[in-house]
Amino acid sequence: MAAISLSVIGNATDNPALTIEGSKKYGQALWELQKALWDKRLMYKDETLAACNALILYEMIQDIQYRRASSFAQPQWQSSPYRKHIKGPDQKLYDIGFELSTIIADADKSKFMSSSQAFTSKRLTLLEDCQKLNGKMDTWFECLKDEIPPPHYWPEFSNLQNPVDDHEDRKTYPVSFRFPNLFIAKVLLDYWALSIVLHSTTIQLYESLMGEIGPRPDRPEHPADGWRAQARANLSESHTIPPPKVAQTPGMIRSLADNIAQSMEYCLSKDMGVLGSQWALFSLRAALQTYRYFPDSKQLLWLQAVHDRISDEKGVKFSKVIAAKSWISRDTSA
Repeated sequence: MAAISLSVIGNATDNPALTIEGSKKYGQALWELQKALWDKRLMYKDETLAACNALILYEMIQDIQYRRASSFAQPQWQSSPYRKHIKGPDQKLYDIGFELSTIIADADKSKFMSSSQAFTSKRLTLLEDCQKLNGKMDTWFECLKDEIPPPHYWPEFSNLQNPVDDHEDRKTYPVSFRFPNLFIAKVLLDYWALSIVLHSTTIQLYESLMGEIGPRPDRPEHPADGWRAQARANLSESHTIPPPKVAQTPGMIRSLADNIAQSMEYCLSKDMGVLGSQWALFSLRAALQTYRYFPDSKQLLWLQAVHDRISDEKGVKFSKVIAAKSWISRDTSA
């Protein structure tokens, strides 16, 4: 947790010293974990398994944050360590997250290809990869229902106080979600957050192929700017791309963000302690980023207020810093 905290603060405040310190803590944690795995008395303890999961989560968040390919997406990393152990639903979900980070990194690299044909071909491949990954997400969710029988959550009237809600007006989220336990809450929150990232990436790739995005005024031009106009011509000769499911379902991404928001009352409850707030930060950030595209929305202000509450009441001081910053992102479409 120290590695995650230092890295988040360092990234959000553009403080390289804190980021480096977070990397050092991560390296120390890896070494201590390795020593535990060498010790027959420690290797099977719950604490050792928890440490493994925490470090895997750290890797996934960092890879998506920095849009870099992950070595954990390679088949040997996803299978060899588990020859004698059964993966839990959270570990299976992290595997999908690592694959997603690789797609995002490849999308960024494709912007600098030497021809419009290469650009179009690569983007088509990546769009297909996103569609396959979406299928894996659907399969994962079906398997979750077999491993952990529903209901995974249920609605209740919300009692969460938020300064954005006017007492004379309807609550922004009048209904909240309850979960059987914090583990299931965390797994679903990570699932919704990764779905937001996956669907957003899918839409950006599709729109770049269809030539529907103009040059960005906030960055210099590069070869991909001219290729978008050619991309549709290249496609019309030999390809027909049906709109991805997310593009045909208005509000799908916002609905996922709303699910995350409606889970905050459970995560912030006294019974969940600080851990509930810490585990919610990744998904809360994804929801907040979704509503940054709707700057005048009440939902955006509501989510920012939740970040403030996590900082002030739970003592997770870097939560406010996270709320003030967007994802480290590059224009996947260009």
